[in-house]
Amino acid sequence: MDEAEGVVAARSRSLSGTLRLVTPVMFGLHLLDLMVRFQQQFPDLVFDVLLSDDNVNIVEEGRNVAVVLLDLGLGSHLVSRPLISAALVLCASPDYVRAHPPLRQVGELSNHRCIASRLSGLEGKWTLLGPEGELTVLIRASLQCQWRRTGNPGGHCQYGMAMLSSYPELPRN
Repeated sequence: MDEAEGVVAARSRSLSGTLRLVTPVMFGLHLLDLMVRFQQQFPDLVFDVLLSDDNVNIVEEGRNVAVVLLDLGLGSHLVSRPLISAALVLCASPDYVRAHPPLRQVGELSNHRCIASRLSGLEGKWTLLGPEGELTVLIRASLQCQWRRTGNPGGHCQYGMAMLSSYPELPRN
């Protein structure tokens, strides 16, 4: 009996096999360092990672775990748990801000070039929360892409204003 308990205890401390994970590109890039540390503790575990900002059918793709940024109505047959809370923030590169009139009211957003995500339902409008509450504004997209971080205002992009996740700027352990 002691030997059987020892085998069960040893198996519960070790992980092996393949974990098939799908995650948005930028979140997945942050996970890579964590996966390396995790594999140091559990060397028999293999990660099969699909980096995609598209909606992926995790059952058809044979994925065990999916990290999603929005509530996509995945259905009651799947188990979900919130991992983090990150807001979408309105951003623009310093060069874009210098070259264009300031945004004084949310409604003026339609006069600016915007970088639109092709995520379902976000293509031609943004919903912002301000002092008066929630307001949905039609935008004029000068660039549409499925990879939200393409609109990184601190980097190369001068296309216009973007709604970006605050996640890359959150503190990490």
